Amino acid sequence: MMPVEGAAVRPRNITPGTAWGDNRRRKAGHGYTARAEGGVAGRQIELKSGGRTVASGLEWGAPGSRRPALLLVAGSHAPAEWTAFAERLAGLHRVIALAWRDTGNDLAGACRSVAGGTVLIAHGGACKDAARYAASGAAGLVALVLSDCPADDVAGLRVAAPVLILRGRQSALMSHAEAVALREAFPGSRLIEPEECGSWPFGS
Repeated sequence: MMPVEGAAVRPRNITPGTAWGDNRRRKAGHGYTARAEGGVAGRQIELKSGGRTVASGLEWGAPGSRRPALLLVAGSHAPAEWTAFAERLAGLHRVIALAWRDTGNDLAGACRSVAGGTVLIAHGGACKDAARYAASGAAGLVALVLSDCPADDVAGLRVAAPVLILRGRQSALMSHAEAVALREAFPGSRLIEPEECGSWPFGS
């Protein structure tokens, strides 16, 4: 199985304190920050498939010029929370951060609408939808990144695409042992745990 680095994420090329930076300023109980100050705001976008809107969110990078990377975070978290990471990734990819909710999502439709070798990056509860889509034999998926992924959500799934397991070393959402167990659940996957990084390892 090919390694994920080079397709989606290159932590060794990202400076601590920026996209993978120190997130020790956290909301109580979660470890998330929602700051987008100093970043370039993404463009509003609606993804359509079969004549209907299947997802909406923010976009960075030029459409059609680079391999698409779809970013998913579940619950009440806004696409703008990806700003710091998306800016860095936009040099390599067309980056789309989706407003992902518990219902009404069509990930297959979203991936069809962007076409062309999708990299899928999911955090927390959104990992379930991302991994299930990947396990369905999704055509054109070139890499899957799962960050602070609840192991029970993806138990028993088999994914053909390269898989990267991502956990901030100071994450309050997933222990090191849980991250190792998740890596073992996806044969051939890699585990990366950035130092001085909390439960949102995509920048503050």
